[in-house]
Amino acid sequence: MTKELQIVSREQAIRLCEVGFDWDCYFAWRLENNEFGEANILVDFQGSNVLPDYAVAPTVALALKWFREEKLMCFSIEYHNTHRRYYYNIWYSHKHFERPDFYTYDEAESALLDALLDLVINDKNNEK
Repeated sequence: MTKELQIVSREQAIRLCEVGFDWDCYFAWRLENNEFGEANILVDFQGSNVLPDYAVAPTVALALKWFREEKLMCFSIEYHNTHRRYYYNIWYSHKHFERPDFYTYDEAESALLDALLDLVINDKNNEK
């Protein structure tokens, strides 16, 4: 178990940009090789406006807070004592989604972020 907040993956950062994440962050993923270095590297950064070759990289916890506050989504992560596993719940658009069976809170938290991104991106695509 880590005592640090986990930073979103490169793929999660790109998808967060797609759904409009615009909060200040301390890190960004470099997406392309450029004069500053190689691609796929997490770099120090401060702010929310980045160059086209970068995607802001919040902590997973901050990204989840953004979904609660900006997208008004309701979700939780819980621990099931009997099964000794974590699971998440999402209540969205009059539906309930649940996924059990994560060994760590960090795994559940990252999977929850992926599920929220899927829901919002799918809704965005269905609106077109």
